[in-house]
Amino acid sequence: MVRALRTVGLLLAVACTSGSGRPDPKSLVGPSGTSTDPSAPPIDPPPAECGGDFCGDTFLHERRDPPNLYFLVDRSRSMDEVPDGSHYNKYHMARNVITDVLGAIGHRVRYGIAIYPESADGDVCSTSHEVLAPTLGAPPSCTGQIDPQLSHRLTVLGNYLPAGNTPTSAALSALVPELSDLEGQTYLVLLTDGAPNCNPDAVCEADECGFNIQGQTLGSTRCSGSVNCCDPLVFGDGVQASCVDTAESVRQIKRLADHGIPTYVIGLPGTELFADVLDRMAQAGGTAREGEPTAYYDVSDQDELATALYAIGTGLAIRCSIDLEEPPEDPDRVNVYFDGKIVAADPDDGWSWDGDSRIEVNGDACDALRSGAVLDARAVYGCDTVVR
Repeated sequence: MVRALRTVGLLLAVACTSGSGRPDPKSLVGPSGTSTDPSAPPIDPPPAECGGDFCGDTFLHERRDPPNLYFLVDRSRSMDEVPDGSHYNKYHMARNVITDVLGAIGHRVRYGIAIYPESADGDVCSTSHEVLAPTLGAPPSCTGQIDPQLSHRLTVLGNYLPAGNTPTSAALSALVPELSDLEGQTYLVLLTDGAPNCNPDAVCEADECGFNIQGQTLGSTRCSGSVNCCDPLVFGDGVQASCVDTAESVRQIKRLADHGIPTYVIGLPGTELFADVLDRMAQAGGTAREGEPTAYYDVSDQDELATALYAIGTGLAIRCSIDLEEPPEDPDRVNVYFDGKIVAADPDDGWSWDGDSRIEVNGDACDALRSGAVLDARAVYGCDTVVR
């Protein structure tokens, strides 16, 4: 079962919302009463029903620059397979976990999603198709209710069924211009259950032919040993598209890296035979995991997928170094609260100042933020700092 994910807000006062899911416009004011950006609304103290016994009269506002978190989801026909012990096929498993993770961090990132291949009819090697343009999620309500539009937005993924092959390099190539034009820092998360293929210009020997690696049969010919089932001179034009398209996929990921866009690679069940390929892709994307059996995220079920995506998402969206819009008048009259409970100032396991307007959350307190266990965190000015 996928673990429950709680929404995290870092040093940001969260407004009680109306039925529309939008903050009360009266709350969109800064300390001096000036209007603020509604996409990242710092607000006045919340109504009493929002909870919390805060000492002080001013909520300090975080300087926000949400990153772009973009998902590229493989929907090839093998994604219709149901892994052992699962109630969902791999495609819907990915959709479920993405929804859960964005429920926790969607208001901290601009999230976008594309699927590949684009077409379910005819062209099994078509490129990617964007199903959700980068969108900043609404902040959670004071009761912890997540963005009510999130589930609606992600139902669009359910309109696409697994079909086609795995044109990874073509899908990546199509995304390079779009992702490069986005403002702010962008990260790509690639979820796939097989080796990249569909390159019509590929040339490979038997040991790099997908048919051979998977021990398949073409007609009456067993693809094994020296029989190269990706040889078009023997099996006809088109079989070369089943060559494992490592070099071009790596090249496209390097193109993204050259634009400052790291790529995280997640291998769903089915990628075990192609671990070296996905390792090279993760290394090219600048996200190789050190000290782990694989450089990419190798997941075998929905729980492991949730753990991987949650680690990536919270790591990108949640920081323990918090820059404030402006320094407080007196840094000795600031306190930090997690879910309405005060966090003592402590350089080891609490919080401390780093300069005039940066708060560092340390040790156990930082771990709590990154875990997603904290629903709401606030920095409040007006009372003497509580120290440990």
